[in-house]
Amino acid sequence: GTIPIIYRGRISDWKIEYAKKIKEYFAAAVPIDSVTLAVRSHSSITGESILGIVDIQTGETILNPELLIKQFDGVFDLDGQLLYGNALGQVLYVYAYRNQYTIADRNLGLVKRGNTIDTISRAQLEVITVEKSQLRKLAKPPQFVNKSSALSGYRLYVNSAVPGKFEKDALWRSASIIDVYDLRDSSYLYSFCIYDIEGKKARSFVISGDHLYALIGSHLFRGTLNEKRMKQYEK
Repeated sequence: GTIPIIYRGRISDWKIEYAKKIKEYFAAAVPIDSVTLAVRSHSSITGESILGIVDIQTGETILNPELLIKQFDGVFDLDGQLLYGNALGQVLYVYAYRNQYTIADRNLGLVKRGNTIDTISRAQLEVITVEKSQLRKLAKPPQFVNKSSALSGYRLYVNSAVPGKFEKDALWRSASIIDVYDLRDSSYLYSFCIYDIEGKKARSFVISGDHLYALIGSHLFRGTLNEKRMKQYEK
């Protein structure tokens, strides 16, 4: 985030073939295609988080300050995960500290907003300002709602940080719970778990085809999704 440079190369040889410095500083980025990125940046006017689309060839940037909905300071409360779905052709932003997500098209036009099944709709944060430096920081660790997420086809997978009403404490202590949603109608489908390894929980995960890959402690975990069984939960 300190130097806004994009590097591009081919995974066939893992060599950088293109580097471009862009004008927008960013904290997160996901590729849409070979020349376009979705980014989470900061407004030069308010300093608040904002979503943008960057063309790395022309340097053109599209910003939409209306997509992310501020609750507190517009920085900490807007933390989350930025995703892009090739199948949907849409940008998805999942808030970290509340039960909400936002979907936009490739030009950052609002498609819809949705909710996860957790009940925390307002971020549980305590933001303070350091008197000498006037920098803002969190007074205590935040309450996560959505720890991490992944997108595959029309399904959104969310690692929930809030125990469900019917989930047993023993399972919650030994596994990470993944809730699955159908983005076509914003419905909740089902949940499954990724078990801890050596007492460590999944830090992040991705879905590729019928496989789930997760970082758990110092391990890389691969699991196979049962597509036939998953479709039984869909309308």
